[in-house]
Amino acid sequence: MSEDDKNTLCRRIVETVGDAVIFADRDGIIRLWNRAAEGIFGYPEEEAIGQSLDLIILGQKVIIDYKRSTVPTGTTQLTFPPPVVNDLI
Repeated sequence: MSEDDKNTLCRRIVETVGDAVIFADRDGIIRLWNRAAEGIFGYPEEEAIGQSLDLIILGQKVIIDYKRSTVPTGTTQLTFPPPVVNDLI
């Protein structure tokens, strides 16, 4: 298999796999974002590329904290989603 064929195969796998595939550089900037990542995290590729990984890490932390504070008590004092999540991009 040639290098071009391998690269094409890798691209197809990343594009069609059902799991999120995200690549970030050493500075934590998102450089690769597949369709599954769009579905899981709710950001289209055009918005995610070039953003910090905080886009998904902070967003997921807020959701987890919200569930932890709400589920046991049935009440919450949080505003959901908090403004910081919407202001990241």
